[in-house]
Amino acid sequence: MKIQALIFNLIITFFSLVQAAEPDLKKVLSKLYKSPMVTFEVEKKTKSELLGNETVSPGKIYLSSKKFRWDTEGNEKSKIIYDGKIIWTIQDPPKGFKAPPQITKMKLDKKSEGQVFLNNLFQENFNLHFKLTKKEKNEKIWSFYLKPLQKNLGVDELKIKVDVKNEIKEISYVDEIQNKIFIAVNKTTISKKLNSKLFQFKPPNGAQVNEL
Repeated sequence: MKIQALIFNLIITFFSLVQAAEPDLKKVLSKLYKSPMVTFEVEKKTKSELLGNETVSPGKIYLSSKKFRWDTEGNEKSKIIYDGKIIWTIQDPPKGFKAPPQITKMKLDKKSEGQVFLNNLFQENFNLHFKLTKKEKNEKIWSFYLKPLQKNLGVDELKIKVDVKNEIKEISYVDEIQNKIFIAVNKTTISKKLNSKLFQFKPPNGAQVNEL
């Protein structure tokens, strides 16, 4: 009986250690980078210190190699689409207003990279863009603090929360106008096939496009 109790305690201890093991952030991001396509179902919370208000917008983020797309729903519908060369931003008019969407076209450079800076996290050489400065654990969630190595990304610090299953649960940062952004990741789907149409965009006929 004593031997059985000892074995039982060893098993419990082993699994406790496994569950408490610190996630390897590089491996977590690498797994997503190597996948043909990843879909995050997210909820974006924006806290404006200037206006003193808070907005919540559901949406989806799509990743594939060096391509990126972020669809935001709610009161303000918008899209950011990066096909590897061109960044498109599409802002729909507020509900109740009949007006064409505002469309902006930008080539990726140091000035526009901030529009898709989250995409840099999910690249093979993400450590060239961010430096890990701190990590801490709160119950079953690990928080990793990253410092952008390039000022043009438009953020001072980035925090990624990862659970014991090595899944990203939240990404938060402060943007260039001091808004606090919290992106809660409610579901992550890894696909074996790429849907290339998601990363393509053609302005509607007659739409005005602002090129920067």
